[in-house]
Amino acid sequence: MSDYQTPLRAKPWTWVLFFEILLFLCIVVLGIYAAMMTGISADEETEFNTFLVNLAAYKGLLAGDFSPYQTLLQYHDRYYGIGFHLVSHGLGNFLTQFNLPVLQLNEIGSRLIWAHAINFLAFIVSGIVFRQCLLVLTGHKLVSNLGMFVFLLWPYLLGHALMNVKDIPFLLAWLCCSYQLLRMLTIFQDASRNWITQFVILGLLTGWLISIRVSGILIFAQYFCFALLYIGYSWNRGDARFSIQKSIYLGFAFAAPALLILFFLYPILWHDPFEIFNAITYMSKHPWLGSTLTAGEWIEPKTRLAFYLFSWIIIKLPVLMVLSICLAPMAIYKVVGTRKISLQQLMTICLALSIASILGILILKRVALYNELRQILFVFPILLLVLIVSLFTISQRLTLVGLILTGALMIVDDLDLMPYQYSYVNEIARHTQLGNKYETDYFGLSIAQTARWLNGSATDGSTQCIYVPSPQQWRYEIDPIKFPCVQAYPGDLSLIKEPFMFFVQPKGNVSYSAPLWCHLAHVEQRSLSFSRATLNMGELYQCNQK
Repeated sequence: MSDYQTPLRAKPWTWVLFFEILLFLCIVVLGIYAAMMTGISADEETEFNTFLVNLAAYKGLLAGDFSPYQTLLQYHDRYYGIGFHLVSHGLGNFLTQFNLPVLQLNEIGSRLIWAHAINFLAFIVSGIVFRQCLLVLTGHKLVSNLGMFVFLLWPYLLGHALMNVKDIPFLLAWLCCSYQLLRMLTIFQDASRNWITQFVILGLLTGWLISIRVSGILIFAQYFCFALLYIGYSWNRGDARFSIQKSIYLGFAFAAPALLILFFLYPILWHDPFEIFNAITYMSKHPWLGSTLTAGEWIEPKTRLAFYLFSWIIIKLPVLMVLSICLAPMAIYKVVGTRKISLQQLMTICLALSIASILGILILKRVALYNELRQILFVFPILLLVLIVSLFTISQRLTLVGLILTGALMIVDDLDLMPYQYSYVNEIARHTQLGNKYETDYFGLSIAQTARWLNGSATDGSTQCIYVPSPQQWRYEIDPIKFPCVQAYPGDLSLIKEPFMFFVQPKGNVSYSAPLWCHLAHVEQRSLSFSRATLNMGELYQCNQK
């Protein structure tokens, strides 16, 4: 039969590629839509005000007016950088000019919602960088692609990506620094490479990282681990290519752009560059004293850090990754048994050691951690990298099957938990009584969902007030004509004249104990897939005559 008579059949890998592209585009499109429908979280207005104060300092100095900069020096959140705010809120302001009727929000609300879309795109980019890191460490394209999808579909990270405008950009910057490190280690044997360029890129990325959060200095623990790897690997190969003089050149090539970017994006340093040390001290001992429900116990910041860290890590990791931890001794035995450890395996060990050292520093320094582990969200992608590579070392087939099943289960969880994906706990934890006793809606998204329910309900808001713990969040969503009275929670409900309504955010799966004369009008509740576990996010009560 001649060629033109042969039926055209797509190769199997062509269909795999088509499916990957389709799934990726679905995540991008649906994710942006979900981000803009999620609601405004508790910290976003504060973050936006921090951006405005820093922006005013920029403009004031350019105009010769020092008073806005003096305001920044006295601002309570002056040690928060704006390394990503310039992008998210800058583009958000541009997109707001189009006045698209996405949601009926005021100007500030629209800017915050558009920043969600930019933030989610940053998460998508971080997924691509994650794939590149995995490709360097495994050399297996399908495993790298599947690993990227598990990363993007992981409810814990996806939930943050929908509205966490500070920790997700920080996660992206950390992954970019990590990828540049991996890339540099894989090409360092090539004498024709321009190493100064590579160090300049790493410096720019590092400065950007620290400008987002000053805790970015922890990246130097990772750099130290990789520096030891390079020295040891070079010594073993008898390679003394890097002289002291060249090391000084490369150190300058790294430090100069890092300091330049940091200085430009961290205005608090302009009056005194050594203010960076005050920023490190302040942020490590953050004064917020709220407790976080952890494994059924209330944990205050700076207390019981080892228990706090590992309790949250173990319930947030997917079951496949928990399995990888259990099989880690087998992976180590297999690597040691070969008596020839590859550079990729050594880099994976360095990543694992960097995670251990960072967690150790946090525990030893008693750094203030709260609202579960959102401040060290960047640890989870690196941990995911290490565990996938560890599993890949044991069995490629097990890794492929495990990643496919994990991604499929995550899709179900994402749909069931929307928009509270960050409250995800793995399939093991959700089947235990203790696993349900963790913080749920610490971002306060149930406020937006409850307000939207009220706007569409037949509730009479003209004759009663709604008492809430954070009125500033309600004003973005509640209909001010239908519900003109929204006030701060007064505390003693028995002193309030009926009728009235009040809103609470219970913890875990335990309902609030309301007074006898109040009944539950609406509850924001989600069920964890493949279990009977339910999570209460927010409860609205109607109180009539006693």
